[in-house]
Amino acid sequence: ELLRHSAIPMTTDKASSAAAAGAPLRGRPTSGRTWKKTQTSRASSMVTKSNRGLRSSWAKKMQRRGQEREFRELQQRLREEKKRELAAQREAREQRQRQREENALRSTQYQVITDDSKLKKMNKKQLRSIKKLQVNPKTGAKELVSPWAKAKRA
Repeated sequence: ELLRHSAIPMTTDKASSAAAAGAPLRGRPTSGRTWKKTQTSRASSMVTKSNRGLRSSWAKKMQRRGQEREFRELQQRLREEKKRELAAQREAREQRQRQREENALRSTQYQVITDDSKLKKMNKKQLRSIKKLQVNPKTGAKELVSPWAKAKRA
């Protein structure tokens, strides 16, 4: 009963040990996470053994740079080779297309219209099918063009 009415404050073991260690007394954290410790030093200043192992010697660094350079050169060569292959394929495809068009032009049957009055009698749909044979001045190849289109000049 004497203890209950005495003026001496009662302290717990944790509070007395914190005061004895010289650390400031801290209350309950706002987040409620009482199990978390307070940060005593910055994370950037803490050096661990694993961080020390990341450093390598100059020779190793130069060797790694050499390997990376060789790898980039290999990648570049492969890219250029692929580009050349695609260009060759495109050229072959265009050549086949030109040959196909020339063959179609050679095998086409023509009917020469000498009488202009026939053109005046034709309807619009029939006039669309009429083509004019023209020699390309640049290549010398024969090509069918519309008779009403403006002539290309060299």
